[in-house]
Amino acid sequence: MKTKFEFKIPNKRKLIIYTPGIYKNNFDKLFGNDIYYLFPFQQKMNLIIYLFARLISIVKRKKFIIIYFQILCFFVKPKVILTTFDNYDFFYQLKDYLKNNIKILAIQNNWYGGKYSIKHFDKDKKYYKCDKIFIFGKCYESFYKSRITITDKIEIIGSFRANLFDRAFDNNIDQRSLNYVSQFRPLSSYNKEDTYPTELQKKIVKFLDNYCIKNNLILNIFFKYNDNKLMTKKKYFLKMEENFYKSLNLKTKYNLIVSNEINGNFNKLLQKDIIITNDSTLGYELFAFEKKVAFFTIRNKEPYTVKFGWPGEYPSGKFWTNVYSETAMTNIIDWLRKIEKTEWLEYTENIRNNLITKDLGNKKLVKHVKNYIEV
Repeated sequence: MKTKFEFKIPNKRKLIIYTPGIYKNNFDKLFGNDIYYLFPFQQKMNLIIYLFARLISIVKRKKFIIIYFQILCFFVKPKVILTTFDNYDFFYQLKDYLKNNIKILAIQNNWYGGKYSIKHFDKDKKYYKCDKIFIFGKCYESFYKSRITITDKIEIIGSFRANLFDRAFDNNIDQRSLNYVSQFRPLSSYNKEDTYPTELQKKIVKFLDNYCIKNNLILNIFFKYNDNKLMTKKKYFLKMEENFYKSLNLKTKYNLIVSNEINGNFNKLLQKDIIITNDSTLGYELFAFEKKVAFFTIRNKEPYTVKFGWPGEYPSGKFWTNVYSETAMTNIIDWLRKIEKTEWLEYTENIRNNLITKDLGNKKLVKHVKNYIEV
């Protein structure tokens, strides 16, 4: 994706949203058009502000991105800055650099399976400040409070992305398939010597292949990478993912499913009965929507050590395992296939309420952001 340049000085706006371009239309629907969007620089940047920020950051030896925000806010004069990049440590340092009491708000955007995901918060929490954070579930309250000084209370809203889906799904659910959420990563995005994450997926998919053969089921593999033109990842990542799964020479009937829509996999998986994930955010989002999800959270080698429900503590249960065990995985899928929906909801209610809730249409988010804007 080529960077788009903005050449005019930006107009005043009440709200700045720092987010990937894929969410622009969604935020437009939630908050109207009084928004200035700041996208990652590989997607869009204001050339005038960029040049000034680059020069000032060199002269003053200050962090470039913070200078960029300072100059941007001088022109836009927002009341609120909202981001979906909740794990960018610099964002929580803006509070000390911006004037006019601008409110700094963050939305949790991913499920963080282990300490590796937040290793960049390496300073004392007094250096990281925010007015409000919108989080997945109660289990994350202490996680954020221990790292960031939060002026206002934390709001539990579930996943912003999943909440965009604001209608009930059909009751005509596909029960003849197992549906695997791919977490494929090109090796180059890891340490080039570390094949561990890829090898684990290979083992799980091979296990699912055998299970489907024995039980006359179809295996659907939902790709991580997609065909949406707004995605920043290169199209060759999608091709690499396709080649990876084709190289496994699966013997069962299977489908490789690529989405070209925002939330495309989420919408399709709402129509499936049983979903299998390692530890994906998508898996937790579907769990919030009461879907039967099996969590094979078997990454237990540094730096990718992950356990189900982290930062909550769930050592054992009927729909997850933290170790690779084909016996355990077989028992989990067998149980999910047999259990009635009412029993599933009863068994998972307390776990869901703690890990990840939902707020259809993002009504809580809209209410709180607008309250800050209108003050």
